[in-house]
Amino acid sequence: MSGERAGGRAGADAAGWAADGPGAAEPAKAEIRRAVLARRRQRPAEERADLAARLRDVVLGTGLLPHEGGTVACYASRGGEPGTAALVRALAARGTTVLLPHTHDGSDGRGTRLGWGRAPGTAPGPGPGRPGAVGDAPLLPGPDLGPGALRAADVVLVPALAVDTAGRRLGKGGGYYDRALGELREHRGWLPPVVALVHDDEVLDAAVEPVPAEAHDVRVSHVATPGRWMRVDG
Repeated sequence: MSGERAGGRAGADAAGWAADGPGAAEPAKAEIRRAVLARRRQRPAEERADLAARLRDVVLGTGLLPHEGGTVACYASRGGEPGTAALVRALAARGTTVLLPHTHDGSDGRGTRLGWGRAPGTAPGPGPGRPGAVGDAPLLPGPDLGPGALRAADVVLVPALAVDTAGRRLGKGGGYYDRALGELREHRGWLPPVVALVHDDEVLDAAVEPVPAEAHDVRVSHVATPGRWMRVDG
């Protein structure tokens, strides 16, 4: 595992694109998304499982997460995303409360946003929800605790399609995490560590291949991959 700040293969698809504002950024973002998603779809299941185990070990080995107890916001990986199930189960085993997002599309009239529920095995109290009892349960969030639940997080682990060494993160385009993190920063006046989870080839060198960004995009403070851990300049 290395702490170096080097670009990955995803950068080949982003080379020369700068973050010049919404008009210039969105086409560049769309092109990177297509390239990364295509590569993710090609990874065999066995490789994905191995990468998930390695990512778990990298994240747990950083010392950034609570050693016991505490609250970590994460997400349930889907498709070709870096796997989070092994990491969530490991956190549950040490008594950490893990929050998983509910995505609200705005159909309830309250706007697009993230809510948060506890992951299986991380709910307080006796019985099936006791810490460490996650087993092989699907990673589905419990009842929505509301957007304010994120305020309890000691660390926020966020999905990304690409991230650069200045902390610019490329998501899927919905803006859910940017809004949630922006509201958290407004409430606290600061952000806890925000960690983007990506594959090694999805880390770009900001000096050469910056991730296109807009004013509302919230930067991350750290990046974790199956092969390395980095503090970035976000």
